[in-house]
Amino acid sequence: MQRTQKILAVLILLLFAKYLPAQDSLFTNADLKNINLSILSVSERSYITFTRGLGENIINGNTEKLEPLIFEAKVSPNYYIRFGTGRNIAISLNPTIYIRMFNKESFPIYSPSYKPTLNLFHVLGGLNIKESRAMGFLGFYKGTSLFQVFSLTHYSNGQEEPFINETTNEINLNRGNFSTDYITYSLNWSNFEVQKKQNIVANGSLSFEQHFNFLTREKQINDSYYYTKAQLANTFIYEDPNFNFFNKSILQYSFATYFHQDFEEVKFHFDGLYGFKIFKGMDFFIFARAYIGPDYYNSRYVFDRRALTFGIMTDALSFPIFNK
Repeated sequence: MQRTQKILAVLILLLFAKYLPAQDSLFTNADLKNINLSILSVSERSYITFTRGLGENIINGNTEKLEPLIFEAKVSPNYYIRFGTGRNIAISLNPTIYIRMFNKESFPIYSPSYKPTLNLFHVLGGLNIKESRAMGFLGFYKGTSLFQVFSLTHYSNGQEEPFINETTNEINLNRGNFSTDYITYSLNWSNFEVQKKQNIVANGSLSFEQHFNFLTREKQINDSYYYTKAQLANTFIYEDPNFNFFNKSILQYSFATYFHQDFEEVKFHFDGLYGFKIFKGMDFFIFARAYIGPDYYNSRYVFDRRALTFGIMTDALSFPIFNK
């Protein structure tokens, strides 16, 4: 972990070298009054998408339609410990669940994804850089809050049958056991005050994820599931308080690279989302999402998924409890 942090620090310094002041420090004192909002802005959001959407699955070179769905849902509540104004450390527990209800007889929910995650947030400070269009594209502005997140996650689907069907020698997608454990180091940035005049909130992350063979990882997934993941993600939220309708919108995108065992196979994903609120009283966004990459639903990772889906997503920052 120390080696990873050193490498990451060097990469960040190289990235910002052109914009750093000659004599000033990279960091300023953290604006702790906004740390609650900063952490909430990068927390997982719950959503529901309706039907299977538009697109296709590709496996072993064969293309087929997306599996018929009634809905896909992600439920991700956040429970915080030592989370208060003036503190530069926070802990959260996120018992995230993904479910897909299939459009088949009795509307079954096959192998839900369970992803309980423990997060430790640590504020580094405000970012002291010269602003530019290139840096703005990533959500970086002078004074942007910078913090790191250490996460421990267990990921499983609660099934008991073998991952590989012994009779057909194929992956048991609906009832095969899927289980793995991993840690994530993430460098996050968030901005609430700097762009206040433009009514824009910008935040994002650069993260590195590493899985383990020990603990609970299912041995049979080793040849088909990745070990290491690197991801860049950004979110931009625009809000105009002068309008009562269509006053708030959200734009998200992420790029990720997946490395399999011994780096023998590499996969990539692009995930883009645009959402909006019809009127001020809504606590959720209506959104369209485009995804290209390996399926994120446990054992269905073997599918290369290309999908355009539509649904609704929560906006934690609009909840009254967080606006006090």
